Amino acid sequence: MNEVLSAAERERLTAELPVLADVSALREVFWANPRYQEDAPIEVCGLDAAAMDDAAARLVRFAPFLAKAFPETAGAGGIVESPLVRAPAMKRHLEEALGERIAGPYLVKLDSHLPISGSIKARGGVYEVLAHAEALALDAGLLKQGDDYGILVDAAFRDFFSSWELAVGSTGNLGLSVGIIGAKLGFKTTVHMSADARRWKKDLLRSRGVTVVEYDADYSKAVEAGRKTAGPRCHFIDDENSRRLFLGYSVAALRLQKQLEAEGIPVDVDRPLAVYLPCGVGGGPGGVAWGLKRVFGGAVHCYFAEPTHAPSMLIGLATGLHSAVSVGDFGIDNKTCADGLAVGRPSGFVGAVMETLLAGEYTVGDDALHRLVYQLIEKEGVAVEPSAAAALIGPARVLSASPAERKSLENATHIAWATGGSMVPAEEMRAFYQAGKAASPHPYWNARVKSLKPYVPGEQPREQTLIKLNTNENPYPPPPSVVQAMRDASCEKLRLYPDPSCAALRQAIAERHNVEPSRTFAGNGSDEVLALAFGAFFEDAERAHAQPIVFPDVTYSFYPTFARLWNVPYGTAPLQDDWTIRSDDYLAQCGGAVIANPNAPTGIALDPERLLEIAHFQARNNAVVIVDEAYADFGADSVIPRLNSGAHDNILVVKTLSKSHSLAGLRVGYAVGSPQLIAALERMRDSFNSYTLGAVAQAGAAAALREGAYYERTIRAIVATRSRVSADLIGRGFTVLPSSANFIFIKHPQLSGPQFLQRLRERRILARHFDAPRTANHIRVTIGADSDMDAFLDACQ
Repeated sequence: MNEVLSAAERERLTAELPVLADVSALREVFWANPRYQEDAPIEVCGLDAAAMDDAAARLVRFAPFLAKAFPETAGAGGIVESPLVRAPAMKRHLEEALGERIAGPYLVKLDSHLPISGSIKARGGVYEVLAHAEALALDAGLLKQGDDYGILVDAAFRDFFSSWELAVGSTGNLGLSVGIIGAKLGFKTTVHMSADARRWKKDLLRSRGVTVVEYDADYSKAVEAGRKTAGPRCHFIDDENSRRLFLGYSVAALRLQKQLEAEGIPVDVDRPLAVYLPCGVGGGPGGVAWGLKRVFGGAVHCYFAEPTHAPSMLIGLATGLHSAVSVGDFGIDNKTCADGLAVGRPSGFVGAVMETLLAGEYTVGDDALHRLVYQLIEKEGVAVEPSAAAALIGPARVLSASPAERKSLENATHIAWATGGSMVPAEEMRAFYQAGKAASPHPYWNARVKSLKPYVPGEQPREQTLIKLNTNENPYPPPPSVVQAMRDASCEKLRLYPDPSCAALRQAIAERHNVEPSRTFAGNGSDEVLALAFGAFFEDAERAHAQPIVFPDVTYSFYPTFARLWNVPYGTAPLQDDWTIRSDDYLAQCGGAVIANPNAPTGIALDPERLLEIAHFQARNNAVVIVDEAYADFGADSVIPRLNSGAHDNILVVKTLSKSHSLAGLRVGYAVGSPQLIAALERMRDSFNSYTLGAVAQAGAAAALREGAYYERTIRAIVATRSRVSADLIGRGFTVLPSSANFIFIKHPQLSGPQFLQRLRERRILARHFDAPRTANHIRVTIGADSDMDAFLDACQ
């Protein structure tokens, strides 16, 4: 990896290309390729579609040989191909890192589990050896067109190939592939390996009869030495410049096309494909990316991933110098745990091919690579090596990079191309895992915390100029009396603990609903009240008599989170085609029921008589029915007035002051139910935190509950705005569900949910999208002030 740039050239390039300063500082970066053309021609550098088809046909011809020579391929008829798998848990992990939903599917292409050599090199490396063997055998008359290539396992062919040699320079995986297939055919095979190559790969090759020459230097030195020592009967496989290798990799695109069709995943310009490929010298990812562009054209966007300590392709492409520049020119050491990517100088051939075909690149630090190895094992039970793990973080890195990238990948399917790992010895994989665990921010989390899938709240932007219609906040402020009550409570008494029983607040709740204070409970937001209720009334799955609780399949997404937190088994009842709750679905034996009324995010309310019917049935099972009335004040009939008879002592009604009472910043929620249910909640609270509500919050909430006339006016205003906006949208062809809440759930007549959300965001309006099959094309819009809703309607033009 000799440096070739002068100091002056380096300074000039760094001044012209700011990304190089970050790269030199070993910072993780994203680089969008300014030369990228979505529909750039693939006929470059002597490559064309016919050559790719020829490569695909050659691999079919060799399938009978591979099926016999490598029994692990027999089940697939000798076709060397890897699975394409969905990775929902890993997707959720990336969403947490990104801070928002990833709209489309997230899949992993497991070239890590390719037969023969357990890496992407089983494509190009195996293909090049097979193509060379075919040419020799045809030229010698041992093989002719139309033969069953299964005969290549015969001793006569091994004797013939033993008079020929193969050589390759490698950091590991290409050498492994070439060595294994070369030795199987009978070639005298030599692999020149850099210092970065793992010991186990060298040992495995030697066990197969391959000569391994080790160098106390990097990849470039191994390749250079291999070229020099190759004699007249030796075929040197040139990872940097081989078109055969490149074409062998490209066939993967044709196979992937069929796998996506089998998964029912369409790919077109409106539903693009984003593919993330770890990159070393460039042959493997370049061949795959070129093939993908041939198959999918402008509908696919390919991104390379490199270690921060070996970003050779990024530097080559960004500068346009390709193989005439190395990482050493920018003071980068080329030392990384991703041994397969430890390449200081990129392929000039691949760089030239990818100039207009590659959408961009990102780099990943070694700690992040180890963490990704650890996370994939923990979340999906799949083990890959650090080099392969570079692909996994692709969506989070690219989507967060710039609005342009985000826009180009609306509705995209994301594929992380895991390039190697299944042949890594168990002890070495354990070392990768432990390194990732140690580098993760939660090495000491217990199994319960690791298994949680936290609720993702709506965005709370720092920019004050955005119109927030995404979190169901009230556009009107609380009345002056509420603010004064909080000021009065903000005195020297703040040095004292608040009333743990919330007696004054509970009295106000009781007066508001005409019940006894013993039937009321106050907590830190309705979410805390709900969490305590799940823990108090629903059985742990480990209990022998535990039965699943039931809630709608489309509802407040915190319910499954609470269930997992308390290890409560649960099932869901599907909403009907008109998005309403079918009450009969809850008239069956279960461990309890949770129903939001109005439901979220639909806003549709259920007749309270149906809720009473459900509660009456579930009373036979000693099961509690939780009715979440967070939005009931905006148009639904509360079930609370029907509880005074005492006939339904298994109903717990949960409410909040965040929405209708404009106190989202105070976090006050409460419950109304039978004294025995309230006593259970108090028991839970006092076993966890007796002081859940501060004195200021208690004072403000009590004052708010006594300001009925003021809130009736603001609620009427919100309902009137909701009706006006709904009618306007319906007139434009939108689908608008009938709402009894302070939001509407709508569907654009032409745009998908993510597309509509992005259009609003571009006009500085936030709304909420829920990425699930039934809700994917809808968004939820909070009813804001009239001026905000006018801006929203303008954005819907």
